[in-house]
Amino acid sequence: MLLVASLTALGLGTLATSASAGIWTPIASNTTEDITAIEYQGADRLWFTTGAGRIFKRVGGTFVEKKFDAVTSFKDIEFQPGGAIGLAVGTNGRVWRSGDSGDTWNLIAVPNGGNATSERCDLVPEPLGDVDSVRFDGLGNAWLMAGGSQIFRSLAGPAVGSTWAYMNGAPNCRIDQDIDDAFFVPGSAAGYFIARSFGAVWFTSNGLASDATVKPAGAGNGFEDVRRVAGDASNPNRQWAVTPGNGGISYFARTTDGWSTESNWTIGNPDLRDVTKPSDVDFSGGTVLVAGSAGMIQHSIDGATFFFTLDPEPPTSEEPA
Repeated sequence: MLLVASLTALGLGTLATSASAGIWTPIASNTTEDITAIEYQGADRLWFTTGAGRIFKRVGGTFVEKKFDAVTSFKDIEFQPGGAIGLAVGTNGRVWRSGDSGDTWNLIAVPNGGNATSERCDLVPEPLGDVDSVRFDGLGNAWLMAGGSQIFRSLAGPAVGSTWAYMNGAPNCRIDQDIDDAFFVPGSAAGYFIARSFGAVWFTSNGLASDATVKPAGAGNGFEDVRRVAGDASNPNRQWAVTPGNGGISYFARTTDGWSTESNWTIGNPDLRDVTKPSDVDFSGGTVLVAGSAGMIQHSIDGATFFFTLDPEPPTSEEPA
């Protein structure tokens, strides 16, 4: 079963109060594989990927497998808001594109650019390596954030996602760190790029037409695992970032001023369970959601105080079922 409890797929409107347990709806996922990424835009616009190279789409009341790639462990999937074009990315430089809302998928070629393992930009351009994330920016362009110094963009339009250009500069990098994820400001070329190493935040006002600048604050502890960021489209200065790391509250960070400063967040019901490793974060409808290891799910309606949404521990033999 896929518990519709991963980020936006959780049904954000059901979390009416900060201390509520929410309403949770299990949906048969039709897979036993690890689900690695979810894209949710509504009941009939819901897709997910697996670590074993599969893409599923919700059709009616069930999930249908639409693509299998035996050499890819998918890491991310993204669709245009309300649009038909989607992109799924993962290991081994594989980028898949759909132009029909996820019914069919085509493998897309990406040119050499940057280095797949080094943050230097003065080395011989390499083929695309493992891709951590894919995002659409505020102008409709698509972006790939891969390992090392590899950052690519595909221009907006009917063919977005079909052709790509390396964007991180040479011989000097526009951003000289390995970027895991990005949050783009709606309606503009501005965006925040979140680095793997100790959450360094880089800001561009022009889609990396010039060097990005480092923000004073950081997006949390850790330097080994993929970092994820989410932002409030109506107030882009509000953002939240997480990374699995070694767990603990220092691996969570938030900002209300576009990473000029960062803040911790408060757990409103710490007696319910312990904080574990956070894997992903998303924002929609005024609610922030975090999912992590051992079934940890947190939500917040003010962006500052977070509540464990449910206790995933099953009842023991001494407890009522």
